[in-house]
Parts: sequence; C-alpha cells; structure tokens
Amino acid sequence: MTLLEIIIVVVILVTLAVGAILLLSPKKQIAKATDIRKKTDLEVFKKVLEDYYNDKGCYPRPSQVCYTGGENPSNLSNAISCYICGNVASSPRLSPYMEKLICDPDHPTKKYMYSIDNASNLGCPKWYKVYTDLDQVADPDSATVGCGEGGCGFAPNYGYDYGVSSPNVNLEASPFFFCLTRSNTCDNCNTFAECRTTESCTTIYATQDLCCKIIPKPKGCL
Repeated sequence: MTLLEIIIVVVILVTLAVGAILLLSPKKQIAKATDIRKKTDLEVFKKVLEDYYNDKGCYPRPSQVCYTGGENPSNLSNAISCYICGNVASSPRLSPYMEKLICDPDHPTKKYMYSIDNASNLGCPKWYKVYTDLDQVADPDSATVGCGEGGCGFAPNYGYDYGVSSPNVNLEASPFFFCLTRSNTCDNCNTFAECRTTESCTTIYATQDLCCKIIPKPKGCL
C-alpha cells in the first residue's frame, strides 16, 4: 500500500470509530445501566419488604433498614424518612430477609430514601415508600409512576424521579409541575396528569427552577 492509501484507510477507521462513539453515547449508556440497577434494587427491596410484612404484620422501622435515624422531613409531612445503604458501616441487617441492604450506586451523592408512617406508627409501620433519584433526564419510567423530573418525595421537598411503595399507598408527588414547551418556555401545568395531556409539553419538571436550568435557558427564566 502507498502512503496515501494508508492515510485514507486510517482516516476511514478514525471516522468510523468516532461515529461509533457518538452513536453509542457512552455517558448515556452508563446512566441508563445505572438507572436499571436502581430500579432493580427497589423491586428486589419491595419483595423483601412484602415478605417481612407477611411474617410480621408490619413493615420495618427506620432502625432496621436505615443507617440514619428516622426523621420528620417537615411539619407538612406525615412521614418519617431515612436513608438506606448497605455499604455504610453503620447500616443494620434485615436478617434473614436481606443480609446486605441495597445502596444507591451513586451514593453518597444520591441516596435511596425510605419513608414510613409518622411517629405514632413507628412501632408497627403500615405503609412504606422508597424513592430514588435517577441519572437519566426524563426517564420514561418516571412518567409511568407519576414523578416526572424530580417530582416525587415529600412535601415541600421533592427531587426524586422514581420509587416503589406498599400496595395500600401511592408515591407522593408534587401538586404543581412545570413543562418545558416546544416554544422553549417553562409553564405551570398543574398536576402531573394534567401536564401529560398538555400538547405543548416536551418535558415535565417538579419545579420551575429545575425547568429553568435547561440549556439554552428557556424564555422568561431569570
């Protein structure tokens, strides 16, 4: 082969390699794989919690599954919330149901949050909610469970994109969502269900602040 032919072959190979990298989008694929793990973790934990309830007639207390103590996140919430991570030294074990508890793969930047009845029911919780903050923006499963982008959690502090709950309750979601419109504005569209029926919405967010962080910045955002 001549030098020119070698150069042409190298250019073609480099072009194909760059195209493959752009096509595969490694960062996006890693985020997708991480989110799959988070959803799987929560589904496995949900089964563990239901097995526990079938045996005990209650769901686990914070001290049985969390490495932090149960705390009331606000005086507007009827829940006690705490964080789960089996990789933390102070984490308990839910033996024999789960020897090592789940832990968010992005911990400590992101954490699985466990939420149960308020203090009066700490002795025998009758419901639970477990939340996670996903890595992908506008994950379709977030919409399925009614969270949108950061719309689930507890009042007034939301920020979670996905979760699971006991059969007798639903995940708590923000009562007011904002949608990024096709005309690049952030509009209040009320509940998540109402936002989904708004034709101009492209992405749904729990707060105007989250919506306004999009680049390029939407019209009307400070």
